[in-house]
Amino acid sequence: MKMKDKFDLISLNDARMSIIHNLENNNTDTFFNKDFYKRMLLKIEELMLDCASDYYVENGTMHPDSKKIKKWKSPIGDSTIVKVHIDTRKEKFKSNAKMFASEIGMADDALKSFNEYWLEKNKSETKLKFEMQETFEIKRRMIKWNNNSIDWAVKKVKKQSFEANFKKTKTGLYIAYCSRCGKKETPNDSWQLKDGSNCCRVEYMPEGKAE
Repeated sequence: MKMKDKFDLISLNDARMSIIHNLENNNTDTFFNKDFYKRMLLKIEELMLDCASDYYVENGTMHPDSKKIKKWKSPIGDSTIVKVHIDTRKEKFKSNAKMFASEIGMADDALKSFNEYWLEKNKSETKLKFEMQETFEIKRRMIKWNNNSIDWAVKKVKKQSFEANFKKTKTGLYIAYCSRCGKKETPNDSWQLKDGSNCCRVEYMPEGKAE
């Protein structure tokens, strides 16, 4: 059996149909008995389910050849994806994500948040969040997530570096001084702190002007 790639459902199905034909027509020899053929058939069908599930995880859509499969107990579509245990699909998603994270240089905390977000279950616990998207190319999503994570981290550092310079009162208000006239004010929050002084409408300073 020569497969075009790891998602080659048709080649797997050709092997499957050959076994079904032999079983239906009693074309089994003494060496390869019916039980052996049945075990082989079960294994191939498991591989087909894995193939369909892996394709869905990596591409965010059903396998294009799923509707071509004949004599199947159930279609290799939405119903089959649900049958592949949800924890198994989660682990496959994590495995693919880990591989791409190494490739694009994604930090562990960003990878963890990416997995937590996209592996959230729906109310019926039959699908994961990424499976409910019209399209989902995991590598493309991870690159965007990683870039956003870096931007957020930079903004967070800038925010902390500015606000960390100011002391607070016991009630949690900032202690700030007008950079023009030196008047002491107590902004309620970081937004007011960044907005500047009420008196001269200029930036605040963390310390008052020396007399």
